[in-house]
Formats: sequence, structure tokens, C-alpha cells
Amino acid sequence: MTWAARARYFWLGLASASLGGSLVFLGLVLLQTLDAPSGAIAAAPGDLPPLAQPDGHLVRFSGALPPVLEGTGLLVATANSAPDLSFLPGDVPGGVPVVTRYLVPVAPLSAGVDSLSVAQLTSLLAPAGVATWESAGGIGGRPRGLALAADAAAIAAIEALGGAGSAVTVPTYDDLFALLAKPGAGYLAFVPLGELRPAGVALAIDGLDLARGTGETAEWPFVERISVVPHTAAGRDALPAVMARLARPFRA
Repeated sequence: MTWAARARYFWLGLASASLGGSLVFLGLVLLQTLDAPSGAIAAAPGDLPPLAQPDGHLVRFSGALPPVLEGTGLLVATANSAPDLSFLPGDVPGGVPVVTRYLVPVAPLSAGVDSLSVAQLTSLLAPAGVATWESAGGIGGRPRGLALAADAAAIAAIEALGGAGSAVTVPTYDDLFALLAKPGAGYLAFVPLGELRPAGVALAIDGLDLARGTGETAEWPFVERISVVPHTAAGRDALPAVMARLARPFRA
């Protein structure tokens, strides 16, 4: 037999062995799948634990469902079905608090500022304050707080600094960033981390620069927080999986 023929037989044998090994592995995977209990929902390798209960109980909730939990099988509680879990704003007794969004102060491009202290930020928006972008090291006069009309957390952050009714609101982020991009824009916006755009300058606060990954997120002062409150045994059983999902890298 020639050398070329021996080489062809070698590679043919190697390919057959590889194919055989792949078929055996596929068979084992199918066998494991078929042997799984009919009511179980399997989690993919490395995925988070499933929310379904082993007995098939459908976990129901009340309150506003965080976007990261959409599509996980949680059902809205009705008048005929009490909630197993509640998602409530702020810190609630008996609940487990968790940060759901990080809000970032955003300056206009024309202000020429990329960092502030909390004291400077407070002075810029305080009702009796006299600080301006110029006094903060930039260009321009005194800004007004700006937020999306539907973003209660961003409005609350502005009003905590500037007082009730101090927030200017717009319907969309397109509108918000269009205002920030105008020359001499007199605004300071609060925007969720996931909605930042180049048309505004995300500000570092007291050396923490969340938008650019500098500093500890646990120290960031502007957050939206909810409490997850379990009411039933099913709710308490589902709580670890719910918290694991909420603890994933921060959302918008």
C-alpha cells in the first residue's frame, strides 16, 4: 500500500471515530433530557436558577415587575389569586431591598463640565442656590433639572435637590438629549445608565464615574431601589432565583 493510501485510511478512521463520539455524546444529552421530571424547567448550563416551583405552582406577584424579570414565568396576581411576591418602591419592612437602576447626572455639551462634587451638584439645583456652570468650573449660567416625564425616580432625584416641582420634563429621550445638545442649554438631566447618549456629558460625582466604570457602584448616590416582599412559602422559595436575576449587571 502506498503512503498516500495509508494517509487516506488514517484520516478516514479518525473522522469515523470523531463522528461516533459525537453521536454518543448527543445520545447522552437526549437521555438526560428524557429522564428529567415532566414538571421541571431545566436551566441551561451556567444560567440562573429557574423560577418555577417543583410542584408546578405558578408564582404570582403584585406591583411593578422589573424589566429584567419579564419572560421568567411570573404571573400577575388577580382578585382571585393572592400574590406570592410583591415588588414595592423604596425600602419596605419585611422586604429585601435591591437597586434596579442607576441614575446619572448629565450636563449639556456646552457646559464644559465632566465632574462635580455632590455639594456642587446640590448647589446647582438647590432652590436658594446661586451656583452656575461657570462657578462649577464650566461655561454658562444656572441649570434646571431635566428628566423624562415618565421617570418618577429621576424626577424624585431632582426634586430632592431642587424642591417640589423643580424638574422640567419631556416625553422622550430624543427630546431630552436634543435640549442638552443645544448651545447654552440651561439644563442638568438625570438619566438611567442604560439611556446615556453622546449628546450629553455623563458626570462623575465625587470621583465616582459610573458611566466610564470608575469606582464602586455601591457608593453611587443616585439609584432607584425596590423591595421584594415574599408573602407565601412559594414566594420565599422563589426569592433566591428572583434576587439572582435582579443582581445581574445593572440595567437601564
